[in-house]
Amino acid sequence: TYSFPKAKEIRFQHWKAIPFDNTTPQSRERRELLSECLESTDPLMCEIPFFVVNEPPPDQPDADCTELGMCSMNLRQIVEQESDADNASLQVHDSKGRNCGVLHVRIKVLDVLRGIVSCRDHPRGQQWKQYKE
Repeated sequence: TYSFPKAKEIRFQHWKAIPFDNTTPQSRERRELLSECLESTDPLMCEIPFFVVNEPPPDQPDADCTELGMCSMNLRQIVEQESDADNASLQVHDSKGRNCGVLHVRIKVLDVLRGIVSCRDHPRGQQWKQYKE
């Protein structure tokens, strides 16, 4: 098994780009999902969840991952603050709600969200203009 010494901080770097242009059906579906998220009255609809897991050791490939905790970032908050989440610190909580760490994330999505809410036929288009004033 992998064992890390108790430390104040362990850093892992992970990067993922998700295209939102209109050139493929999949990216159009993603834009539609973001649009639905921003139109929704359900506050949880705009949450991007992050799960921190402990993967099984290489000698146990059939074992399940163990969830250590989770945190989330709200896309509406990015729109309202007009700022990408650039090195946001998210509190990670375990299944019992206890704080078990901090996850630092960078989410570059403001330009995509601006494009979606500024669409003429988008219900929140007028509300977006209010954010700008």
